[in-house]
Amino acid sequence: MIQNLQKDRSFYFSYKIDLTKRIQAIIQETLNSTTNSLPDLINLYPNSINYVPQFAFNHNLLQEFKDLQYAPFRTPVIFGFVAISKISAMMSFALISRRDARRPGRRFITRGLDRDGAAANFCETEHIF
Repeated sequence: MIQNLQKDRSFYFSYKIDLTKRIQAIIQETLNSTTNSLPDLINLYPNSINYVPQFAFNHNLLQEFKDLQYAPFRTPVIFGFVAISKISAMMSFALISRRDARRPGRRFITRGLDRDGAAANFCETEHIF
C-alpha cells in the first residue's frame, strides 16, 4: 500500500510556503503579522507553526512534536496536485489542489458526510496568477 502511494506522486510539501493554506489566508497573515507574538519563528518556519490540519495528511505525526523547538522539523504534507507554469516573462500561473485529510478514500467506498460535517473526498483548488 505504501509503495502504491509513493508511485502516485501526489504528496507535496514546501519549506517556504504553507501549501495547506489558501493564498488569501497567507496574504492576510502577512498583513497582520505585527499583531503576532511569534513573528520570528513564523518568518523562519511559516508552514510548521500555523498550518491547516484539515489538509495536512501527516497531522497526527506532527502532533507528537508540538513544542516550538521542533519547528524546523515539522513540515506538513498535502495530498493533491501542484503545478506552476510560466505564461510570459512577467507572469506565472500556479494551480494548487489539496484534498481533505479527514475523510480520504476511494470515491465508491467513502461517500457523504460524517457527524462533524466533513465531506468525503473534499478537494480545494485555487488558481494563482
